[in-house]
Amino acid sequence: MTYYIAFKTIDTVIQGLDETKAVIIVSDHYEEISNGILDRLGRGTTKLKGKGGYTELKKKSSMLLLLA
Repeated sequence: MTYYIAFKTIDTVIQGLDETKAVIIVSDHYEEISNGILDRLGRGTTKLKGKGGYTELKKKSSMLLLLA
């Protein structure tokens, strides 16, 4: 039990108390998904521009970032 408490204390010091989670959603239907998150969850999203790693084609705001 002493080791568990020590390890949890070290984790808290290193990682901090803020446990923010992030989700990145990649989809061609980003507008509908963003609106659904806002309507159903009351949360905002951040729209990100992207580029295909294989095709190198630019994507128009096909990624959403949601912080929880």
